[in-house]
Amino acid sequence: MKLSSKKTSLTLFCIFSINILFGGSNPFLGNWSMDLEKTISENPKINKEQKTALEYYSNRISIEFFDSGNFSERIGYEYFIEGKWTKYKDDLVVVRCENDSQIKSTRDNLLQKIKFAENDKRKRIRLKQNLYRLNRFSVRTYYLKGGNIYSSHNFGGYELNLFFQK
Repeated sequence: MKLSSKKTSLTLFCIFSINILFGGSNPFLGNWSMDLEKTISENPKINKEQKTALEYYSNRISIEFFDSGNFSERIGYEYFIEGKWTKYKDDLVVVRCENDSQIKSTRDNLLQKIKFAENDKRKRIRLKQNLYRLNRFSVRTYYLKGGNIYSSHNFGGYELNLFFQK
């Protein structure tokens, strides 16, 4: 009985030690809020209107990476997006939000409108462009740089790097 107890204790100790040495903690885990100063300093081409909009929304945007692989993003008080994240490198995470209920319903609505706009070529093109943007929006890439997370977003034809801090 004592030998079995010692083997179990030794096995648990080895597993615990290996987990501490090689497991480490994932720096992406936790709640992140937008870092306004870093975002503005890293995007020198921001005009005054974009800067004002960023200042307004800066305290309303937050993202969270959960240990279970889930992801959530809160934009203001109305929009809450959920998805799954996968770590590809030490500094790279890809988030997929295709299964979020809001994104699914918007996609279904756009597909229905495209189906009914068969006779109007211009309207179909605009709707397909919106569907393309929605598909791009539902898959995001986040990078870790200097203790911050950043991601590129397209705001009206201008590529903007948003930085987040814990």
